[in-house]
Amino acid sequence: MKVLHYYPAPLPNGKYLNPYSIYYRDALSKYFKVIDTGTARNFLVPILLIWSALFRANIFLFNWIENLSFKRVRFVQFLLIMLCFKIIKWKRKKLVWMFHNMHPHAGESTYSERIMNYLFRHADLIIAHSNEAKRYAQNKTNHKVIYRCHPVPPICKKDVTADHVTYDILIWGTILPYKGVVEFLSFLKKNHSKLKVHVVGKCYEDSIVKSIEKLVSNNISYSNKHAEMSELQELIQQSRYVVFPYIGTSISSSGALIDTIARGGNCIGPNKGAFKDLAEVGCCLVYDNYEHLLNIIDNHRHVAAKNVNDFLEKNTWENYVLSILPDLLN
Repeated sequence: MKVLHYYPAPLPNGKYLNPYSIYYRDALSKYFKVIDTGTARNFLVPILLIWSALFRANIFLFNWIENLSFKRVRFVQFLLIMLCFKIIKWKRKKLVWMFHNMHPHAGESTYSERIMNYLFRHADLIIAHSNEAKRYAQNKTNHKVIYRCHPVPPICKKDVTADHVTYDILIWGTILPYKGVVEFLSFLKKNHSKLKVHVVGKCYEDSIVKSIEKLVSNNISYSNKHAEMSELQELIQQSRYVVFPYIGTSISSSGALIDTIARGGNCIGPNKGAFKDLAEVGCCLVYDNYEHLLNIIDNHRHVAAKNVNDFLEKNTWENYVLSILPDLLN
């Protein structure tokens, strides 16, 4: 059995803030020895863990590694990770890059650009969760790039019923600039929309919080908190639509989109990235501009339950890993 090092490492409690890594590691562990070399107790430990795996692992799989450039002592971390990459290549280990975002959501820096450029030139395999990201990567590299849809978490879908509807629109998830929440709410207010909108998600930028709070009204409510999945399930059931008003050029895949589909939500997102891919299989509705979005809602468009059920059945973590297994082992 081949040994695989998975980045990032778990937190000191052995868990991840993002369940994506929990599901990914569990699915990989059926076919690889996913080494647990420690936990991310401080900002340098994740890099040191890679160093400790250099002589043990056959495959190195990296998620969001380009985001190192926005963390503490970034110059030191940048030098260490670039040296790790070079040793991985020198020892002829397999370097796999999960290409989550075409540009870091926090913005680009010299370090993030250099990390990404190195991986475009030297990664043995690049895996994208949207066809748009795949095409973008193919224009940057001569190495193999594959598209695999973001897998569905192992939960049971619950259908939304009219009896539960409280909101016309639910927007959820951590509030960041690229999520476009302020822009969308401003559009609704400017156009005197009567749609009932609820936004729930923790925001760590005071300027964005203040902007959203100014837009709160009888029709728009905001909860500045991280919603637990049980609460989220209830909110999705209470909402006609779950809207992802994302803006900018960094959009590729969305774990929140997959989580919402798995929980029976009727999703609407921009006509790009994974939203476009899932619209093509009938699991998501997409818009070209805000007027188009409101037209979708006014016309009561919905995704077909059969399309969603077929997607959930096929797009499991087990099937995802099986689909990439030949490329990981080759």
